[in-house]
Amino acid sequence: MGLSLKMYAGESQGETFPPATYDTVQMVNCDDPNLAPTTVTDPGFFVVMPDPRTWYPEYMNDGKIMVCPSDSRFTADALKSDVTNRTTFHLPCDPDAGTGKDQGLGVVADSYTYLGWVLDKPSDRDENTFTLGGSVLATLLGETDPDSLALVFNTQLAILLLQVLGADPSFPVAPHTVLTYDTVLKNAIAGNINITALAMAAVGCTANCGNGDTNTIFRLREGVERFLITDINNAGGSNLAQSDVAVMFDNLSVVPTGFNHIPGGANVLFMDGHVEFAKYPSEHASRGTASVTGYLLTGG
Repeated sequence: MGLSLKMYAGESQGETFPPATYDTVQMVNCDDPNLAPTTVTDPGFFVVMPDPRTWYPEYMNDGKIMVCPSDSRFTADALKSDVTNRTTFHLPCDPDAGTGKDQGLGVVADSYTYLGWVLDKPSDRDENTFTLGGSVLATLLGETDPDSLALVFNTQLAILLLQVLGADPSFPVAPHTVLTYDTVLKNAIAGNINITALAMAAVGCTANCGNGDTNTIFRLREGVERFLITDINNAGGSNLAQSDVAVMFDNLSVVPTGFNHIPGGANVLFMDGHVEFAKYPSEHASRGTASVTGYLLTGG
């Protein structure tokens, strides 16, 4: 996986890594030999894995690398149609068409999480987290469940997903964001995310909410580590190397059944291509990250 991402970045404009899957798409019947369009158009398609349409099959020719061998719920069978035997993980399959099998773009993130932007403050240190209860975000979400309000969120990841998911008309906080869906698509493909005042207020962050000492979350690209310095007076001691920047990791959750590996932990792919297993909780498999991904992306 790491080699495929590096190969893509080496030939892409701006040396960016693949975008995650964001699109407004016409759904199709993936069990139909002609991929007949259905009556469904998804208004905001968001999947936290590299968009297969951008790197399959040129840079990644086997979809099985998107399936964690330890994942008991997601298997390679989901990557193709049971009727035509065609590979479908790169197609916008309508789950209500054909056999009704869960397949297509929507399943590629069932094992791993990839966003396409830099998250350089993943730990559970106080300055990197906030409690959902009492935050403006809880009000925007209309959250009243005591267990959910007690969750501790990673601030940077919550801001990122708030600005991306908030552009989807079906997301509860959509009226409170200033981004349009077209803007999100543009950011996902080529640009950085400039954090809005509304997003900062939602999570109680007043400054330096983005990467380094900025209010910008940068797209993953070769050389981006140069912008992650947090102390300009000690650049050598405060910068991050590619070996410190996580690119992809096993899905995390606040419940045991949400892990691929029990006892809890995650394999983490770093920008330089190496993989480490991070025990939960730790810097790259933190409670804050698990809370955000579990609550906002998987509902658990």
